[in-house]
Amino acid sequence: MQAGRLALSRIEQLLTHAQRTSMQVADLVGQPCEAVLPTLRTTTTQAAFVHSLKLVQQNRVYCASVMADVNDPLPTIHNNTVTPLTLLPGSVSHPHHPMLSLWTPILRGSVISNIDSTHLTNLLSFNIPASQGWLLVGERWLDSAGTLHNSPRPWPAQLTSPTNRWLTHSRSLSTTPLTSPPGSVGLSSGV
Repeated sequence: MQAGRLALSRIEQLLTHAQRTSMQVADLVGQPCEAVLPTLRTTTTQAAFVHSLKLVQQNRVYCASVMADVNDPLPTIHNNTVTPLTLLPGSVSHPHHPMLSLWTPILRGSVISNIDSTHLTNLLSFNIPASQGWLLVGERWLDSAGTLHNSPRPWPAQLTSPTNRWLTHSRSLSTTPLTSPPGSVGLSSGV
């Protein structure tokens, strides 16, 4: 149980760091991509755990630290939603490597920070028996081996932090599949 609580605390720290990184580039939203791309890339490179940053205006991703000047619709997971978190199956540069995506809305648009799942799986597997560490975000879950799942599974337990805004908490000792509202996150440590 203690290892699970430590992993949960570390994941919360990753999310807080990602949001701070997003806020560092928030003033870039609305400026031309070619003018802000060097700063966006430098910030991404210097930010531990952040794989990529994207600038969004008028529901379109127009600048990405990895792909530069783009014109993509805002992913439906972030469009018209109040949840800031989602697990993605991959990115353009790494299509089969899951990411945890954090959406930070600001007055002029938004910033999306993507956290590489390798950091998450390291935390989920540290001192937690294999197959017992997982991260649930909405209806998707990431296991400690780094595999992203869309299907429900029986949840033996969920650890939570009563003080954190990122990870919602509940405890279920049931073996029936758990369904969660979008944006909820759970962590099992095999209690």
